[in-house]
Amino acid sequence: MMAMGAVLMEGCKIEEKLIIERMGLFVTVDNGAPPASVLIKDLLEQNYLAKVTEKDDEGHPLTFYTLGVRAEAEVGREKIGSYLEHVFDEKMDAMCRNKIFPTAADDADDQDD
Repeated sequence: MMAMGAVLMEGCKIEEKLIIERMGLFVTVDNGAPPASVLIKDLLEQNYLAKVTEKDDEGHPLTFYTLGVRAEAEVGREKIGSYLEHVFDEKMDAMCRNKIFPTAADDADDQDD
């Protein structure tokens, strides 16, 4: 849930080095947990995360992670958002919610493209 929360906090797409950094805040090898990169790999294999490669302005590849099909279908953005609100003990403001939870009008615009 932490990895999916990190994706949502960045507007549903997070750069590879940032998700590893964020996961590293919660997962330490000292307590017997596998490294963040191993956990992310497992979430990719289970389709809770999806990997997207884009090119920067100079043509260099950049790796991002988004919510995978299983995260969207089995967990959902609302539940992940509620988890984040619980963890941070704070409700999301309207701007944040609009970024994470697209409206029906936004979905229709995406389908027109």
